[in-house]
Amino acid sequence: MARTPAPPLGRFSRQIIGHTLDRLSEAGRDASGRWLASQIDMSHTYVAKRLRFELPFTTTDVERIAAAFDMSAAAYVDAAVGEATPPMANVTRLEDHAAVTIHTEGVRSADKLAAKKGRRKADEPHAE
Repeated sequence: MARTPAPPLGRFSRQIIGHTLDRLSEAGRDASGRWLASQIDMSHTYVAKRLRFELPFTTTDVERIAAAFDMSAAAYVDAAVGEATPPMANVTRLEDHAAVTIHTEGVRSADKLAAKKGRRKADEPHAE
């Protein structure tokens, strides 16, 4: 059975890979991925496919890559995309993450949105 080709990479993935290639170049390392693979404890083939823009890096990969360059994952992503990531200070639990809507002017919680619609989260009936 033939493999289905991977979908094209999105803009974010291309930015992360491009930034990784830039960091490798700045560090005097080649773009083959051998040095990076050894630093992040991954196979050369795995890293090389991503550096050739064939597949995206995972978030765990980005954390490991950032550490290899003595950066936090957040700083690495910010540098890759050229702007700060959206504010998520109000998110403290996974459930909160689903209830937060990010807007360019700030963060609105689900409670505020519900209040705007004339109901409160506390007024919703609970399943018994």
